[in-house]
Amino acid sequence: MKPVDQRIVLLEHIFLSESKQAEALEELKAQFRLTEESLKPINLVKSTLNDVPFSAIGKGILNGIVGLSTGYIAQKTVFGIPLNPIQNILKSAFQFLTKKRNP
Repeated sequence: MKPVDQRIVLLEHIFLSESKQAEALEELKAQFRLTEESLKPINLVKSTLNDVPFSAIGKGILNGIVGLSTGYIAQKTVFGIPLNPIQNILKSAFQFLTKKRNP
């Protein structure tokens, strides 16, 4: 029976440890790339918009955005750019009358 050379055993353990370390490093790099991609502003907005319709806060925000945009469009189409004080008064009255009332 041949004696076991401890240097060879040690080198095998070192090689095995280095292989495991390299594999763990690759997994860490892959996870970092996924995290980096998910933290990009456009992806944050997308994930937020995907979650918005399912939450009460999201519905309120969505209703607010829709209300503001329709009010802006209505104001621009009905009054355009106000040129005189009478148009400013009419614009204010129109906004007051069309404002959503909470019961």
